[in-house]
Amino acid sequence: MGGAAALVGVLVIMVILIAVLALIVVKALAESPWGVFSIAMTIPIALFMGCYLRFLRPGKVGEVSALISDNGGHYVYKVVSKEVLPLDKVSNEIHNTLKTQRLKDGMEKYQNSYHTETNEAYFGPPQPMAGRPGMPPHMPHPPMGQPSAQPQGPGAGAATPQQAAPPANAPTQPNAQPAPSSKPN
Repeated sequence: MGGAAALVGVLVIMVILIAVLALIVVKALAESPWGVFSIAMTIPIALFMGCYLRFLRPGKVGEVSALISDNGGHYVYKVVSKEVLPLDKVSNEIHNTLKTQRLKDGMEKYQNSYHTETNEAYFGPPQPMAGRPGMPPHMPHPPMGQPSAQPQGPGAGAATPQQAAPPANAPTQPNAQPAPSSKPN
């Protein structure tokens, strides 16, 4: 007798919970025609699929998949045929998959094996990124033919640590050849 009372009590609690959930859904969809349509169509679609799989294609439940959604839309896949392929037909595909996975794992291991630190004395403090994220910041160049603000020529003065030296390959005159880079590769 105690088990029957517990069964009835759990059933009553479940009915109340479902009624409260239904009330919440109805209130949320009161102003949405597409929401009402999608909820209203779930039961007919489910009944159609059940009848299709029960009466038209009995025992062929594996033919129909669940609804799969991605960026391109919604898809339902149907299994047309099923066969087990011999190892010699799929060995190249298995080999390529394992090779790609090993390469990916090796690259991940290599990329996670070091830590990059910038020398603020050389590069200066980090500047806030301007423009689009992921894009390098715009570096303005002085117009061609105008002298730069830095002294040039022999004995014109050495650059102080606060001043940046002009690029080694920037021409100073329109017809001048670029100087070879003094930085090692």
